[in-house]
Amino acid sequence: MGGGIEQNSPVLLACDSCSHKTRAVRKKLISNLENLNIKWADGFEFIADELLKFENINLENSVAILTTALFKNRHYGSIFDILLKNKVNTFIVNSYIQNYKNDKGFMGLSNILIPTNSLKYYKFKIVLSSVNLSYQNVCFTHKNSFAMVFSHHLTMLRSFIFTHKICYISKQESIDTFGSAVDCYYVAMMKSDHKYFNALNSKAKLLNLGYPSIDEQIKSYIPNNPQKCVLVLFRHSKAYEKIIEVMDKLLNLGYEVIFRPVPTFENNSDNLEIKNHFLGRKNFTYDTDPKISNQTLQKSMCAIGDYSSTIFSFPFTTLRPCLLFYPTDIMGDKFEIETINGKTLSLADKNLHIVSRTADELIQNIENLNLDEWKERILNYRNSEIYNLGHSSEAIAQFILDKIKP
Repeated sequence: MGGGIEQNSPVLLACDSCSHKTRAVRKKLISNLENLNIKWADGFEFIADELLKFENINLENSVAILTTALFKNRHYGSIFDILLKNKVNTFIVNSYIQNYKNDKGFMGLSNILIPTNSLKYYKFKIVLSSVNLSYQNVCFTHKNSFAMVFSHHLTMLRSFIFTHKICYISKQESIDTFGSAVDCYYVAMMKSDHKYFNALNSKAKLLNLGYPSIDEQIKSYIPNNPQKCVLVLFRHSKAYEKIIEVMDKLLNLGYEVIFRPVPTFENNSDNLEIKNHFLGRKNFTYDTDPKISNQTLQKSMCAIGDYSSTIFSFPFTTLRPCLLFYPTDIMGDKFEIETINGKTLSLADKNLHIVSRTADELIQNIENLNLDEWKERILNYRNSEIYNLGHSSEAIAQFILDKIKP
Protein backbone atom coordinates (compact mmCIF):
# COMPACT_ATOMS: atom_id res chain seq x y z
CA MET A 1 0.00 0.00 0.00
CA GLY A 2 1.08 3.59 -0.56
CA GLY A 3 1.31 6.55 1.77
CA GLY A 4 4.52 5.41 3.39
CA ILE A 5 3.11 2.10 4.69
CA GLU A 6 5.12 -1.05 4.14
CA GLN A 7 3.69 -3.80 1.98
CA ASN A 8 3.69 -6.20 4.95
CA SER A 9 1.76 -3.69 7.11
CA PRO A 10 -1.51 -3.48 5.20
CA VAL A 11 -4.06 -2.80 7.93
CA LEU A 12 -5.00 0.80 8.75
CA LEU A 13 -7.26 1.57 11.69
CA ALA A 14 -9.67 4.50 11.68
CA CYS A 15 -11.67 3.69 14.80
CA ASP A 16 -12.78 6.35 17.26
CA SER A 17 -12.10 6.09 21.00
CA CYS A 18 -14.18 8.84 22.57
CA SER A 19 -16.50 6.46 24.43
CA HIS A 20 -16.27 3.24 26.44
CA LYS A 21 -17.88 1.26 23.61
CA THR A 22 -15.64 2.56 20.82
CA ARG A 23 -12.52 2.15 22.97
CA ALA A 24 -13.51 -1.48 23.49
CA VAL A 25 -14.03 -1.97 19.74
CA ARG A 26 -10.64 -0.45 18.94
CA LYS A 27 -8.90 -2.56 21.60
CA LYS A 28 -10.56 -5.72 20.25
CA LEU A 29 -9.57 -4.90 16.66
CA ILE A 30 -5.96 -4.37 17.64
CA SER A 31 -5.91 -7.57 19.70
CA ASN A 32 -7.35 -9.60 16.80
CA LEU A 33 -4.80 -8.21 14.37
CA GLU A 34 -1.87 -8.86 16.68
CA ASN A 35 -3.06 -12.41 17.39
CA LEU A 36 -2.94 -12.97 13.63
CA ASN A 37 0.57 -11.43 13.48
CA ILE A 38 -0.79 -8.67 11.26
CA LYS A 39 0.82 -5.27 11.60
CA TRP A 40 -1.45 -2.25 11.92
CA ALA A 41 -1.14 1.53 11.86
CA ASP A 42 -3.36 4.52 12.53
CA GLY A 43 -4.50 5.49 9.05
CA PHE A 44 -5.03 9.15 9.89
CA GLU A 45 -1.31 9.61 10.51
CA PHE A 46 -0.71 9.18 6.79
CA ILE A 47 -3.52 11.34 5.45
CA ALA A 48 -3.43 14.27 7.89
CA ASP A 49 -2.03 16.83 5.46
CA GLU A 50 -4.22 15.67 2.58
CA LEU A 51 -7.34 15.75 4.74
CA LEU A 52 -6.65 19.33 5.85
CA LYS A 53 -6.19 20.39 2.24
CA PHE A 54 -9.37 18.61 1.18
CA GLU A 55 -11.45 20.37 3.87
CA ASN A 56 -9.61 23.68 3.34
CA ILE A 57 -8.49 23.81 6.99
CA ASN A 58 -5.65 26.13 8.05
CA LEU A 59 -4.05 25.25 11.39
CA GLU A 60 -2.52 28.68 12.10
CA ASN A 61 -3.95 30.01 15.40
CA SER A 62 -6.77 27.52 14.94
CA VAL A 63 -9.58 26.75 17.37
CA ALA A 64 -11.04 23.29 16.78
CA ILE A 65 -14.49 22.67 18.27
CA LEU A 66 -14.63 18.90 18.80
CA THR A 67 -18.13 17.58 19.31
CA THR A 68 -20.19 14.45 18.88
CA ALA A 69 -23.05 16.75 17.86
CA LEU A 70 -23.71 20.47 18.07
CA PHE A 71 -27.34 20.01 19.20
CA LYS A 72 -28.18 23.21 17.29
CA ASN A 73 -25.66 25.09 19.44
CA ARG A 74 -27.81 24.89 22.57
CA HIS A 75 -24.85 24.13 24.85
CA TYR A 76 -22.36 26.67 23.55
CA GLY A 77 -24.19 29.92 24.29
CA SER A 78 -22.59 32.79 22.35
CA ILE A 79 -19.06 31.31 22.23
CA PHE A 80 -19.18 30.80 18.45
CA ASP A 81 -20.56 34.29 17.84
CA ILE A 82 -17.79 35.93 19.88
CA LEU A 83 -15.02 33.92 18.21
CA LEU A 84 -16.34 34.67 14.72
CA LYS A 85 -16.80 38.36 15.55
CA ASN A 86 -13.11 38.44 16.49
CA LYS A 87 -12.23 36.66 13.22
CA VAL A 88 -10.78 33.64 15.02
CA ASN A 89 -9.79 30.73 12.77
CA THR A 90 -12.55 28.42 14.03
CA PHE A 91 -13.87 25.14 12.66
CA ILE A 92 -15.69 22.01 13.78
CA VAL A 93 -14.20 18.55 14.27
CA ASN A 94 -16.67 15.65 14.25
CA SER A 95 -15.79 12.17 15.44
CA TYR A 96 -18.89 10.50 13.92
CA ILE A 97 -19.77 10.58 10.24
CA GLN A 98 -23.49 11.28 10.74
CA ASN A 99 -22.74 14.34 12.86
CA TYR A 100 -20.16 15.42 10.28
CA LYS A 101 -23.00 15.46 7.75
CA ASN A 102 -25.44 17.15 10.14
CA ASP A 103 -23.03 19.94 11.11
CA LYS A 104 -21.94 20.71 7.55
CA GLY A 105 -22.13 24.47 6.97
CA PHE A 106 -23.10 25.30 10.55
CA MET A 107 -22.70 29.10 10.99
CA GLY A 108 -20.59 29.07 7.83
CA LEU A 109 -17.84 27.08 9.55
CA SER A 110 -15.79 24.34 7.92
CA ASN A 111 -15.86 20.94 9.55
CA ILE A 112 -13.61 17.91 9.37
CA LEU A 113 -14.08 14.25 10.32
CA ILE A 114 -11.33 12.88 12.59
CA PRO A 115 -11.47 10.05 15.16
CA THR A 116 -10.69 11.40 18.63
CA ASN A 117 -7.60 9.23 19.06
CA SER A 118 -6.13 10.66 15.82
CA LEU A 119 -6.15 14.30 16.95
CA LYS A 120 -2.47 13.97 17.85
CA TYR A 121 -1.56 14.28 14.17
CA TYR A 122 -3.12 17.76 13.90
CA LYS A 123 -1.38 20.75 15.50
CA PHE A 124 -4.45 22.77 16.46
CA LYS A 125 -3.74 25.80 18.66
CA ILE A 126 -6.73 25.05 20.88
CA VAL A 127 -9.14 22.13 21.01
CA LEU A 128 -12.43 22.92 22.77
CA SER A 129 -14.13 19.56 23.13
CA SER A 130 -17.47 18.29 24.41
CA VAL A 131 -16.02 14.77 24.71
CA ASN A 132 -13.12 13.53 26.79
CA LEU A 133 -9.66 14.18 25.36
CA SER A 134 -7.59 11.93 27.59
CA TYR A 135 -7.81 8.41 28.96
CA GLN A 136 -5.42 6.10 30.82
CA ASN A 137 -2.55 8.60 30.88
CA VAL A 138 -2.78 9.37 27.16
CA CYS A 139 -3.92 12.72 25.75
CA PHE A 140 -5.43 12.38 22.28
CA THR A 141 -4.46 15.87 21.10
CA HIS A 142 -1.16 17.08 19.62
CA LYS A 143 1.48 17.75 22.27
CA ASN A 144 1.46 21.46 21.35
CA SER A 145 -2.34 21.86 21.41
CA PHE A 146 -4.12 23.39 24.40
CA ALA A 147 -6.83 20.85 25.21
CA MET A 148 -10.04 22.02 26.92
CA VAL A 149 -12.96 19.73 27.71
CA PHE A 150 -16.23 21.63 27.80
CA SER A 151 -19.18 19.65 29.10
CA HIS A 152 -22.44 19.34 27.18
CA HIS A 153 -24.15 18.04 30.30
CA LEU A 154 -24.14 19.43 33.83
CA THR A 155 -23.24 16.19 35.57
CA MET A 156 -20.07 15.56 33.54
CA LEU A 157 -17.56 16.16 36.34
CA ARG A 158 -19.67 14.04 38.73
CA SER A 159 -20.65 11.22 36.38
CA PHE A 160 -17.89 8.90 37.61
CA ILE A 161 -19.86 8.55 40.87
CA PHE A 162 -22.66 6.56 39.23
CA THR A 163 -21.69 5.59 35.65
CA HIS A 164 -20.61 2.09 36.69
CA LYS A 165 -24.00 1.63 38.38
CA ILE A 166 -25.97 2.20 35.19
CA CYS A 167 -23.55 1.14 32.41
CA TYR A 168 -21.68 -2.07 31.69
CA ILE A 169 -18.33 -0.81 32.96
CA SER A 170 -16.40 -1.33 36.18
CA LYS A 171 -16.02 1.23 38.95
CA GLN A 172 -12.36 1.63 38.03
CA GLU A 173 -13.23 2.31 34.40
CA SER A 174 -15.69 4.94 35.59
CA ILE A 175 -13.03 6.57 37.77
CA ASP A 176 -10.48 6.42 34.95
CA THR A 177 -12.75 8.53 32.72
CA PHE A 178 -11.26 11.62 34.36
CA GLY A 179 -8.93 10.14 36.97
CA SER A 180 -6.44 8.90 34.38
CA ALA A 181 -6.53 12.11 32.31
CA VAL A 182 -3.32 13.99 31.53
CA ASP A 183 -2.31 17.16 29.66
CA CYS A 184 -5.81 18.59 29.42
CA TYR A 185 -8.12 20.99 31.22
CA TYR A 186 -11.77 20.56 32.20
CA VAL A 187 -14.13 23.54 32.32
CA ALA A 188 -15.73 23.69 35.77
CA MET A 189 -19.24 25.06 36.09
CA MET A 190 -19.32 25.56 39.84
CA LYS A 191 -17.15 25.61 42.93
CA SER A 192 -18.18 22.20 44.21
CA ASP A 193 -16.86 20.61 41.01
CA HIS A 194 -13.41 20.85 42.59
CA LYS A 195 -14.43 18.58 45.47
CA TYR A 196 -15.48 15.83 43.09
CA PHE A 197 -12.60 16.22 40.68
CA ASN A 198 -9.94 16.41 43.42
CA ALA A 199 -11.12 13.06 44.79
CA LEU A 200 -9.80 11.45 41.60
CA ASN A 201 -6.20 12.58 42.16
CA SER A 202 -6.16 13.41 38.46
CA LYS A 203 -3.19 15.00 36.72
CA ALA A 204 -5.60 17.09 34.66
CA LYS A 205 -6.74 20.53 35.87
CA LEU A 206 -9.92 22.58 36.09
CA LEU A 207 -10.71 25.96 34.55
CA ASN A 208 -13.21 28.02 36.55
CA LEU A 209 -15.19 29.37 33.61
CA GLY A 210 -18.85 28.39 34.06
CA TYR A 211 -21.52 26.85 31.84
CA PRO A 212 -23.22 28.81 29.01
CA SER A 213 -26.20 26.48 28.79
CA ILE A 214 -27.41 27.29 32.30
CA ASP A 215 -26.88 31.01 31.65
CA GLU A 216 -29.05 30.81 28.55
CA GLN A 217 -31.78 28.89 30.34
CA ILE A 218 -31.88 31.30 33.29
CA LYS A 219 -31.86 34.28 30.93
CA SER A 220 -34.82 32.99 28.90
CA TYR A 221 -36.83 31.86 31.92
CA ILE A 222 -39.73 34.10 32.96
CA PRO A 223 -40.69 33.41 36.61
CA ASN A 224 -44.31 32.75 37.45
CA ASN A 225 -46.25 31.30 40.38
CA PRO A 226 -46.08 27.49 40.31
CA GLN A 227 -49.16 25.32 40.10
CA LYS A 228 -49.95 21.96 41.64
CA CYS A 229 -47.82 20.35 38.96
CA VAL A 230 -44.83 17.99 39.07
CA LEU A 231 -42.29 17.56 36.28
CA VAL A 232 -40.90 14.01 36.04
CA LEU A 233 -37.49 13.50 34.41
CA PHE A 234 -36.46 9.89 34.86
CA ARG A 235 -33.87 7.71 33.15
CA HIS A 236 -33.32 4.51 35.14
CA SER A 237 -35.27 1.82 33.27
CA LYS A 238 -35.17 -0.67 36.15
CA ALA A 239 -37.17 1.73 38.32
CA TYR A 240 -39.88 2.56 35.78
CA GLU A 241 -42.55 0.55 37.58
CA LYS A 242 -41.82 2.60 40.70
CA ILE A 243 -42.07 5.91 38.88
CA ILE A 244 -45.39 4.78 37.37
CA GLU A 245 -46.58 4.10 40.93
CA VAL A 246 -45.48 7.60 42.00
CA MET A 247 -47.18 9.33 39.07
CA ASP A 248 -50.36 7.36 39.64
CA LYS A 249 -50.45 8.48 43.28
CA LEU A 250 -49.80 12.11 42.32
CA LEU A 251 -52.62 12.11 39.78
CA ASN A 252 -55.00 10.62 42.35
CA LEU A 253 -54.04 13.44 44.74
CA GLY A 254 -55.00 16.05 42.14
CA TYR A 255 -51.55 16.95 40.85
CA GLU A 256 -50.83 17.60 37.20
CA VAL A 257 -47.96 15.39 36.04
CA ILE A 258 -45.67 16.16 33.10
CA PHE A 259 -43.45 13.24 32.12
CA ARG A 260 -40.52 14.28 29.97
CA PRO A 261 -38.34 11.48 28.55
CA VAL A 262 -34.73 12.11 27.62
CA PRO A 263 -34.79 13.88 24.20
CA THR A 264 -34.50 11.39 21.28
CA PHE A 265 -35.49 8.52 23.65
CA GLU A 266 -39.23 9.22 23.59
CA ASN A 267 -39.84 6.01 21.62
CA ASN A 268 -37.83 3.86 24.02
CA SER A 269 -39.94 0.89 25.15
CA ASP A 270 -39.97 1.94 28.82
CA ASN A 271 -41.04 5.48 27.95
CA LEU A 272 -43.74 4.21 25.62
CA GLU A 273 -44.97 1.94 28.39
CA ILE A 274 -45.44 5.01 30.59
CA LYS A 275 -47.15 6.89 27.76
CA ASN A 276 -49.57 4.03 27.10
CA HIS A 277 -50.20 3.43 30.81
CA PHE A 278 -51.46 7.00 31.31
CA LEU A 279 -53.00 7.47 27.85
CA GLY A 280 -56.16 9.56 28.17
CA ARG A 281 -55.60 10.15 31.88
CA LYS A 282 -56.65 13.63 32.99
CA ASN A 283 -53.80 15.99 33.98
CA PHE A 284 -51.08 13.77 32.45
CA THR A 285 -48.79 15.13 29.72
CA TYR A 286 -46.16 13.21 27.77
CA ASP A 287 -43.76 16.01 26.83
CA THR A 288 -41.53 15.36 23.81
CA ASP A 289 -40.68 18.94 22.83
CA PRO A 290 -37.02 19.20 21.73
CA LYS A 291 -36.44 21.85 24.40
CA ILE A 292 -38.17 22.13 27.74
CA SER A 293 -40.62 25.02 27.54
CA ASN A 294 -40.93 28.08 29.74
CA GLN A 295 -44.52 27.13 30.46
CA THR A 296 -43.49 23.71 31.78
CA LEU A 297 -40.79 25.22 33.99
CA GLN A 298 -43.12 27.94 35.26
CA LYS A 299 -46.00 25.70 36.29
CA SER A 300 -43.90 22.91 37.89
CA MET A 301 -43.64 23.27 41.66
CA CYS A 302 -40.81 20.71 41.69
CA ALA A 303 -39.18 18.04 39.57
CA ILE A 304 -38.52 14.35 40.11
CA GLY A 305 -35.33 12.92 38.62
CA ASP A 306 -32.46 10.53 39.12
CA TYR A 307 -29.20 11.45 37.38
CA SER A 308 -29.75 13.60 34.29
CA SER A 309 -28.41 17.13 33.82
CA THR A 310 -31.88 18.46 34.56
CA ILE A 311 -31.60 17.55 38.25
CA PHE A 312 -29.26 20.55 38.41
CA SER A 313 -30.58 22.83 35.66
CA PHE A 314 -34.19 22.71 36.91
CA PRO A 315 -33.49 24.04 40.44
CA PHE A 316 -30.86 26.52 39.24
CA THR A 317 -33.36 27.92 36.72
CA THR A 318 -36.66 27.86 38.61
CA LEU A 319 -35.32 28.15 42.19
CA ARG A 320 -37.44 25.10 43.08
CA PRO A 321 -36.07 21.75 44.28
CA CYS A 322 -35.60 18.52 42.40
CA LEU A 323 -36.52 15.37 44.29
CA LEU A 324 -34.13 12.52 43.59
CA PHE A 325 -35.90 9.17 43.59
CA TYR A 326 -33.66 6.19 44.34
CA PRO A 327 -35.92 3.29 45.44
CA THR A 328 -33.79 1.08 47.67
CA ASP A 329 -35.30 -2.20 46.49
CA ILE A 330 -34.39 -1.36 42.87
CA MET A 331 -31.32 0.88 42.96
CA GLY A 332 -29.76 -0.32 46.17
CA ASP A 333 -28.94 1.50 49.37
CA LYS A 334 -27.65 5.05 48.91
CA PHE A 335 -27.37 4.92 45.11
CA GLU A 336 -26.21 8.55 44.98
CA ILE A 337 -23.21 7.99 47.28
CA GLU A 338 -19.84 6.56 46.31
CA THR A 339 -16.42 6.35 47.97
CA ILE A 340 -13.55 7.36 45.70
CA ASN A 341 -9.95 7.13 46.94
CA GLY A 342 -11.17 7.21 50.53
CA LYS A 343 -13.42 10.24 49.99
CA THR A 344 -17.20 9.96 50.26
CA LEU A 345 -19.05 11.83 47.52
CA SER A 346 -22.73 12.28 46.74
CA LEU A 347 -24.50 13.19 43.53
CA ALA A 348 -27.19 14.82 45.67
CA ASP A 349 -26.70 18.45 46.70
CA LYS A 350 -28.57 19.50 49.85
CA ASN A 351 -29.04 22.99 48.41
CA LEU A 352 -30.89 21.65 45.36
CA HIS A 353 -32.19 18.16 46.10
CA ILE A 354 -34.28 15.99 48.41
CA VAL A 355 -33.54 12.24 48.28
CA SER A 356 -36.42 9.75 48.59
CA ARG A 357 -36.13 5.95 48.89
CA THR A 358 -39.77 4.88 48.54
CA ALA A 359 -42.81 6.08 46.63
CA ASP A 360 -44.62 7.06 49.83
CA GLU A 361 -41.61 9.01 51.11
CA LEU A 362 -41.40 10.84 47.79
CA ILE A 363 -45.09 11.82 47.89
CA GLN A 364 -44.74 13.00 51.49
CA ASN A 365 -41.69 15.13 50.61
CA ILE A 366 -43.64 16.79 47.79
CA GLU A 367 -46.65 17.45 50.03
CA ASN A 368 -44.42 19.07 52.68
CA LEU A 369 -42.46 21.40 50.38
CA ASN A 370 -41.96 24.99 51.52
CA LEU A 371 -41.24 26.65 48.19
CA ASP A 372 -40.45 30.06 49.69
CA GLU A 373 -37.66 28.59 51.80
CA TRP A 374 -36.30 26.67 48.82
CA LYS A 375 -36.39 29.76 46.62
CA GLU A 376 -34.21 31.72 49.03
CA ARG A 377 -31.83 28.82 49.60
CA ILE A 378 -31.30 28.03 45.92
CA LEU A 379 -30.97 31.68 44.90
CA ASN A 380 -28.23 32.32 47.48
CA TYR A 381 -26.48 29.11 46.46
CA ARG A 382 -26.72 29.87 42.74
CA ASN A 383 -25.25 33.35 43.18
CA SER A 384 -22.29 32.08 45.19
CA GLU A 385 -21.67 28.71 43.53
CA ILE A 386 -21.72 29.11 39.73
CA TYR A 387 -18.67 30.57 38.01
CA ASN A 388 -19.25 33.63 35.79
CA LEU A 389 -23.00 33.40 36.26
CA GLY A 390 -24.74 35.17 33.38
CA HIS A 391 -21.61 35.68 31.28
CA SER A 392 -19.78 32.35 31.02
CA SER A 393 -19.84 32.45 27.19
CA GLU A 394 -17.87 35.68 27.31
CA ALA A 395 -15.48 34.24 29.91
CA ILE A 396 -14.76 31.10 27.86
CA ALA A 397 -14.42 33.04 24.60
CA GLN A 398 -12.08 35.57 26.21
CA PHE A 399 -9.96 32.76 27.65
CA ILE A 400 -9.60 31.35 24.13
CA LEU A 401 -8.82 34.77 22.65
CA ASP A 402 -6.07 35.29 25.21
CA LYS A 403 -4.61 31.86 24.45
CA ILE A 404 -4.35 32.37 20.69
CA LYS A 405 -2.58 35.71 20.92
CA PRO A 406 0.86 35.53 19.24
